Amino acid sequence: MTDDDLTARDLAGLMAAHDLTRGTVVAARVEIANGLSAKFMGLMGRERLAEDAGLWLPDSNGIHMMFMRFPIDALFLGAAVGGPLAGGGSAPGRGPAAGDASATGGRFATGGRFATRETRPVVAIHRSLPAWRGLVPFVREARGVLELPAGSIDAAGVQMGDLIELRSAADEPKAGD
Repeated sequence: MTDDDLTARDLAGLMAAHDLTRGTVVAARVEIANGLSAKFMGLMGRERLAEDAGLWLPDSNGIHMMFMRFPIDALFLGAAVGGPLAGGGSAPGRGPAAGDASATGGRFATGGRFATRETRPVVAIHRSLPAWRGLVPFVREARGVLELPAGSIDAAGVQMGDLIELRSAADEPKAGD
């Protein structure tokens, strides 16, 4: 599947990650691992992670590299910061009431809550974690982990303390816009 093959429906469950401090795209297509089993499985069993892709593990402060086939970069992000969200979204960490039909389509779940955008500080960086390393040390301040292809952190210029914005990939501008 190419980027041109992705429809708005395909993108509804994906996020994009932007480094607001540096003005760079960290990952254009980020999957969300909600639930214990999805977080445990993470990227295990996959042969690789696409160059522009990532996996968001909300409400996590540690990861493992067991049964991994390839190295990854990992950004440990702190709690959401800031005020009301752009575009009429809900405030960080808050969202529509359970069962609200507006909770679907272009919104991503973070710990059971929904938001269209969240901004989080980088609290720890792990570059090129080798496959089969075992447990990666827990990061007490982390409230989520963004797993990326090895080399992504350096390519985007991400530094400690940078603000990373997670937003619906469906809201991203298309080529030529």
